Amino acid sequence: MKNRRNIFLLIAALLSALTYALASQTFGNDQAWLGSLLTEEDDEVIEDDFLLDDSLWASDASSSGAEAAVAPAPQSLSPWSMESSVGGGFGYRENVLFGADNKQVDSSFQQVDFDYFAMRSFQEGRGDIATVFFGELRNYDSVPGLSSEHLLAMNTRIGMDFLGDYRGILQLEAMHSEQAIDASVDDFETEALAVSVFRPGVVLGLERAFDGLGAFQLTYGYRNSKYSEDSEDFDSTFYGLEWEKRISDRSQLTLGWERYSEDYDRKLSRRVGEAWEGAPLLELSGNRYEFEWLWSNREGAFRRSRFTADYEREEDRYGNYYARSKMRLRQGFEWSFGRWELDTGVSMDQLDYDFRASSDDPSVLRSDDSWRWDVELSRKMGEDWKAFVRHENSFKDSSDALYEYDAASTYIGLNWNFLSR
Repeated sequence: MKNRRNIFLLIAALLSALTYALASQTFGNDQAWLGSLLTEEDDEVIEDDFLLDDSLWASDASSSGAEAAVAPAPQSLSPWSMESSVGGGFGYRENVLFGADNKQVDSSFQQVDFDYFAMRSFQEGRGDIATVFFGELRNYDSVPGLSSEHLLAMNTRIGMDFLGDYRGILQLEAMHSEQAIDASVDDFETEALAVSVFRPGVVLGLERAFDGLGAFQLTYGYRNSKYSEDSEDFDSTFYGLEWEKRISDRSQLTLGWERYSEDYDRKLSRRVGEAWEGAPLLELSGNRYEFEWLWSNREGAFRRSRFTADYEREEDRYGNYYARSKMRLRQGFEWSFGRWELDTGVSMDQLDYDFRASSDDPSVLRSDDSWRWDVELSRKMGEDWKAFVRHENSFKDSSDALYEYDAASTYIGLNWNFLSR
């Protein structure tokens, strides 16, 4: 397994180095690539029922990364394009570990962000190769047992037209993150447990556009998730269909479906008891449905609106403990007032288990409702610099009080956009 991972990283690094060495002239937009890379659903890790909460990274993953403007197809870009930026600042976060009211830990932090995008067309526009890197590093000042968290992501994609109307896609991706959860065993002390995961993957795709009917894309992929706890490792395969259609010059509609399965070859059941003795290894499968409506405008103060709705249904092949349904709604808006820009968003998640009982009341099934809102105000300072302030607030209500929390974060910093060509 280690050799396979090293070979994968070597291939991805070579492809990424190739695009970096060749990029030289025009502006590129990394938004759609980053969005496709950072849309993983929460994974259950380490402790039973503890979720790797994505709200720490949501401001980049869901609000900026995935909200690409309605833009021309890659073939209409100049043969070479590149963009890179680095930013940093400081902030304060309430309830870093997403603990209950009596277990909250607050801390100031320092943060560094960077991203790089490069793209090159070849074969007279019939093919292209693109790479995006993204990184977010955060250092805390006063969290017991925790010094930092991070997210690093890479995506390299090659597309090639063939038979006139079809496009084949090969995509290599990798993500490494480390995030903390509350690992306390009592109410008298707080202990943070840093959970790290490395997730490489490969995706194959086939696209075809039809006049008046939009574009269709078939995908098939594989990912390997390797956690800091070996017993949590799993492999996942997935396939799906996506339909995208330009409704007007300013709006675009996207519908998607994905079928996935997860195999835990080294993972035993999390429950110990007569009902679980001798049970086969855990295998999960599910269906995910997606809807997106995007509206953008190049003029005026109101620049963009993006609404997304996801529904997911997951089943455990050998039992009912993990059977659940999840719905997520998000609405985002962007405004521009000269050198000032304002981005806002609100999202709602609802998670319902079919058979898992609440630890507070065994007669009640576990159900979670989560809300999050965020706002970012920024001002351009010349051609390459931007100052910003970002605030986000999230909270969860649950039929199981163990999983309820309220968290908030404020981040102030500067961003430098360089090497844009």
